[in-house]
This record gives sequence, C-alpha cells and structure tokens, in this order.
Amino acid sequence: MGRNRNWPTILGYSIAFTVFVVVAIIVLSYATGYRLNFKTGQIEKTGVLAITTKPSGASVLVSGKKYTRKTPLVIRNILPGDYVVEVNYEGYQKYLDTATIKPGFATELQALDLVLEQPKETKLAEDVANAWQANNEVFYRNSEKLWYRVASGAPIELTFERIPAHLRDALLRATNVNWMMKHENSSNWAINITVDGKKWLAVVDPNGYRGALFSAPLNQADEADITFVDSDRLVGLVNGTLYTLDLNSNKLVTYQKDVTGFSWYDNKGYFTSKSANGKPAVTVDNNLFDGSLGEALVWNMPTGQNLRVIANTNDWWLLATSTGNSQVLWLLTKDEEGIFSKQTRIAGDLDGYAYDKTKERIHFITGNKLVEYDFKEMVEKDLRDFGNTNPQLLARRDNTLFIKTVGDIAAVSLSGSNVYNFASSKDVVLFDDSSRRVWVLRDNVITSLELRAATSIFGGLVRIGG
Repeated sequence: MGRNRNWPTILGYSIAFTVFVVVAIIVLSYATGYRLNFKTGQIEKTGVLAITTKPSGASVLVSGKKYTRKTPLVIRNILPGDYVVEVNYEGYQKYLDTATIKPGFATELQALDLVLEQPKETKLAEDVANAWQANNEVFYRNSEKLWYRVASGAPIELTFERIPAHLRDALLRATNVNWMMKHENSSNWAINITVDGKKWLAVVDPNGYRGALFSAPLNQADEADITFVDSDRLVGLVNGTLYTLDLNSNKLVTYQKDVTGFSWYDNKGYFTSKSANGKPAVTVDNNLFDGSLGEALVWNMPTGQNLRVIANTNDWWLLATSTGNSQVLWLLTKDEEGIFSKQTRIAGDLDGYAYDKTKERIHFITGNKLVEYDFKEMVEKDLRDFGNTNPQLLARRDNTLFIKTVGDIAAVSLSGSNVYNFASSKDVVLFDDSSRRVWVLRDNVITSLELRAATSIFGGLVRIGG
C-alpha cells in the first residue's frame, strides 16, 4: 500500500511557494523599474518624478496622493501618464503643475519658485524722479538730480568723485537718463543722458578715473543697439552702420555699413547685411577689432529691418527679425547639402521672449498666448491664453516669467499654470538677478518686494543663456 499523502500540508507549501514567487516577481520588478498596472493587468516600465522647490521643505501631493517626505523629493516607480502635482508650503501660495511620466525616464520639476501669500514690502526711497536697471542692478535719481544705487539695504549715493570733472558735471546736470547698461563683469557703464536738450553717450567707470562723452553717432543709439564685447570695448549699431569703440584709446571705428542687425553671442559677433544677390546674409567675426571682416555665411536668411541671432547650434539657428513694431521668430535648419537654408516661421507678432540656453527652449508671447518651443523635440506648446489683456513678457528670472497685462504684473510659472499678481500695470517693475525679489516704482517711491524668503535650496538651478 502506498503512503497516505498529507494534502493540506502539500497545499500549504504550494500556496506559500506561489506567494513567494509572486512577491519575488513584484520585488524584482520594482528593483528593475517595472510595476504591475492593476487597471490593465500588465507589468509596465515605470518612470521617476523629482521635485525641488525654492524654498525647500514643501509638501507634495501627486494626483491626490500625499507624500510624507518634503522637497527635495524623488518618487520612483511611477506608472507612465499625466499626473497633477500640488505643492504646498505654509505662508506661500499653492503651486499646481502637470507632470508627464515616461517609461524609463526621470521627469524633473526643478527649483519651483514658490511665492509668498503676502510678499514682504520694504520702502527704500522717496522723491524718485526716474529709475532704471542695468544688468540686474537698480539705479535712480531724485528731484535734486542726485544719483543712487539700490543695494540690499539702504540706497547708496553716487558722487562720481573720481571721474573727469566735465563728465561728472554732465551726469549731475542731466535732465534725463534715457537708458543705461553695465558690463556684467566690471564696473564700466554706458549711459545715454540728456543735458541741456542734447543727448550724449557717457561711457564711464564710476569707481575709477576714466570716462568719456560721445555725441553723434553713438548718442543716437538705443539700448538694444549698444553691446559690451568686453569690459574695455563695445559695439554700436546706428542707422545701419556698425561701429566699434575701444575705451582704452577712445577710438571709434566704422566697422561696416548697410548692416541690418548685430548680435553678440557665445563670444562671437554676428551681423547681417545684403549679399551680392540682394538677400540678407550673416557674417561671423571672432575679433571685431583686428581691422578685418569675419567669415561671410550667405544663406537663405529671412528678411527684416533688424535681424538678431538669439542662439545657434550645429543643427539649427534661432533668429528674430523686426519690421517696425512687428517681431518674428525664425528657425533655420539644414538642407540635404548641410546648408542652413530651410526657414521655419515659429511665431509672429511677438511681445517679448526669453531663451533658455541650458534646456534649448524659448518662451514667448504671441497674440494673447504664452507659448513654449522646445528645440530638442522641435515641439511647440501653448501654455496659457491670457485673453484680451495684451500680455507682454517683461523678463525671466530662474523659473519665473514676469508678465504684464492690461491691469497687472504677475509672476508666472514656466508651465503657465500658476499666475501670482503682485503689482499694477501702471507700476514700473525692476528686476533682481533672481526671482526672489523685485523693485517696484510707484508714485515716486521705490519699494523692495520680496516674493520669496531668502533660504538655501537643494537641487539645480536653471540659468538663462544669452
């Protein structure tokens, strides 16, 4: 006779073994980036969601699921799809966004700029006649024509004691400051001023002992037409003629005539002019001061009164042309012969743009819409429709766009999902080098407006390419 089998024991072992196998498969799947999708019954490749905020320490809900850990937060093994991300921090306005998770990839919501529910206001100066910014520094003059620089604390008076007497006299007698720019790595300024009804371009080092006044033609240039090549040399485009100015010798040289646009990008000068066949062409020059022209690149360039190079890579060029008040974005790509001859009109009727060199994408306003164009994917995305409010993109700092409409000035997230109004459109807003703070000129008073407390963060920052 055969032995009796203990069927309950065998069944128990079988069930235990099956459970072990299932658990092992699930653990192994999670370890290798796979997960069972209970809706479809299939095991799918998952993705990762990484979230950092400024300030850090915010609570996160992903499609309603709350996580106990605060930002910076990395969530692994998320099934592919679109998720609603809600970020909350006490004292700050709620931040909403959408994250698209792709299998095998990490989706980053990086260094999200949170905005205080009640931004902190600090009055800095009264009796302000006019104010302006130069390379993220703010300057103003009062009714007595005294000059000040706005620092993090109290304003600092500028007396110009070291510069030549005639230049100091012109700055202190100026009836208006039309525009000003500052070299980013030195203390040199270029200032367009009006003195006794006449315009001058003053190039000066207020901390040093040198400076000069220039009349025509440089005094006729707008701010967009003057470019610091380095701390001691600048380029000006005036009435179709490109000039170079060496500040060491104050030598002004006519570089090229019949120029329709100039850009200084990635330590190279690009200017556009008419080629032999009458079409626009671009010339690139690594040294604008050696007395010779650079390399002419005769392409199928778009037409326009002013053509500016915003960015270029080995595969594409991004250009902006303007005719009157109308501005157009163009993309140039290669043809079969490897020549940049294919024109793609990205958008027209622009009202401000901000290019991100790191991520190779651009945000711009066209019509009433905020739009993003991704050059890596060659994809355009409408982010937000502001309706009939005449939106204008004023600036980008970190991951915040500052947009002016008919009634308000707002801090807007890069996704367009979050709009935080903080000033009236009648105010003059001047920008810091980050999104944490702005300055507001209202009723002849300058106020510092802190949109976010000064705290350290964890995670990368997005920087704007030039």
